Amino acid sequence: MVSPAGSTPKPQPIESIEELQKRLDALSNVEKQLQSTRKLTRALFSSNPLDIRRAFNELNSFSTTLKSAGVQKAIRASEESDKNHPFIEEPAVVKADTSIGIPQTPTTTRVQKPPTRSPVQPRRPKNGLQLLPPHSSLIPSLSDSIAGFSSLPSSKRITLLGLPQFIRTASTVRPKVLKLRIWFPPRARQHLLTQSKTTEIISVIRQNPSYKRESIVLRVEVTDLSIVYVRLSPPVSDEVPLRVISLNCLALGEKKLPHEPSDHIVYNQMSQFFTTLLTEHYDRFSIPLMLDLLSTYDTLFTDACGVCGALLSRTGRFPPVGRVWKEEVAGVGEEQKAKWVPCHMECFH
Repeated sequence: MVSPAGSTPKPQPIESIEELQKRLDALSNVEKQLQSTRKLTRALFSSNPLDIRRAFNELNSFSTTLKSAGVQKAIRASEESDKNHPFIEEPAVVKADTSIGIPQTPTTTRVQKPPTRSPVQPRRPKNGLQLLPPHSSLIPSLSDSIAGFSSLPSSKRITLLGLPQFIRTASTVRPKVLKLRIWFPPRARQHLLTQSKTTEIISVIRQNPSYKRESIVLRVEVTDLSIVYVRLSPPVSDEVPLRVISLNCLALGEKKLPHEPSDHIVYNQMSQFFTTLLTEHYDRFSIPLMLDLLSTYDTLFTDACGVCGALLSRTGRFPPVGRVWKEEVAGVGEEQKAKWVPCHMECFH
């Protein structure tokens, strides 16, 4: 039988509440797993095989969940719902017919959603920092002379054999600000305690058969501020210079391993700033230069930004965790001087 003209088509059956709830739970579970996988970047670059294996297991678990039939069905249903419902309904408007005094039947007007356009984002440079203050750079040039750790005789070429001597001399430069030593895992630390005090640090490192493939970790304590774990390149040879690979900043009271991130945003921003320096200037970011830079952080929470002059940033209310090497404008006949200047991360932009 043909339906009379003007009749409305039969509506599609509505899915049960239980089915919709299952799909929502599946999508919510995927979103939570996605947030947790974003925190695995540091573990993937760890030298600990257990951390790497755990990170890959979590990634495999997330991949299995994403490929499951229930999750794929929920994703397809969500996409179809967006395609089949491009309109929003406005409330019904009742208009009265004044000619006969009888109100008309309420009608529903449909208005199509206006197309959304994402705002145009400005292009960012490769180094992640758009602008620097005038007469400044991220790190000193090779011709700049820095008084401090970089001026030590043992800082020119730091190898595995010369590392203990450099640590002993560096500990006398600014003893009230920085305390420097080699960090050992618990097993090596126990071996060091059972030996005599005359045991050389290098011999303890060489107790590990794979020491030439594993990084050396320095523990730098900035007085009353932070513990910074500095990961150095593996000593592939006794004569190859050691380089800085990464830095991880923690609060003084945090009991974490060298690769674990801090629970405080300020210290994570410090780690992010050092990562930017290493990314752009890996060949020039030496161990002495790193110590010279860390020695300026003892007054982090009392320094004002060298760009805006404020103690705290406008967004987030953070101290100036960044540092720039700024040249002071010298007069006629005066010697050119430069120093590290605090800077908010947002003042780079």
